[in-house]
Amino acid sequence: MMREKLDPRKVNGGVFLGLNGIVIKSHGSTDAEGYASAIEVAYDMVHNGLQAKIQHDLSEYHARNESPMGPEAA
Repeated sequence: MMREKLDPRKVNGGVFLGLNGIVIKSHGSTDAEGYASAIEVAYDMVHNGLQAKIQHDLSEYHARNESPMGPEAA
């Protein structure tokens, strides 16, 4: 059901990328269920090694796209 997929208590928080850690910004008006949902999202990201996977993928991307003349020369 679409309403459940968009329920801020079930899908609470936004993920900040570009930081050296896992950060979830929870909605300020959420209730206990929404806050617990944001914590669960953060736990899942840490448990599944999301930060390490992003760092690895970025390192591989940069290694493939490096060139002595810059990325435009590749």
